[in-house]
Amino acid sequence: MSHKRFFRSKIVFVSTGAAVENIYHTKVDPGMLRFYTRIAIENINSAMTELRVGVDSRGEFHQHIEQDSPSSATLYWIADPLYIYGSERLQARVTGATAGNRIEVNVQGYEISEDDLNA
Repeated sequence: MSHKRFFRSKIVFVSTGAAVENIYHTKVDPGMLRFYTRIAIENINSAMTELRVGVDSRGEFHQHIEQDSPSSATLYWIADPLYIYGSERLQARVTGATAGNRIEVNVQGYEISEDDLNA
């Protein structure tokens, strides 16, 4: 019988004004799979040049979705579920945010062990 461990969290990031900034969710434990059922991102203060969401796998970014010229105070979300393997983590890559901007990333979903998935 599989056991899902549900989660919901908010990541608050304050931009330094660097050309490209990366925002990460926690790394998935080895032997687990994480399913994101909702990912929503908002720059509270101003517009950005680009927003990309994907997976950090051993330091390499694998892009899942992209939004060009996201507006300020507008919530952007991913409608499709995204799954991540053990030792990987969700990564949001922000380009063109102004220093001091507050960027919020809201995520929810569940984790399940690979053993339970294959049972």
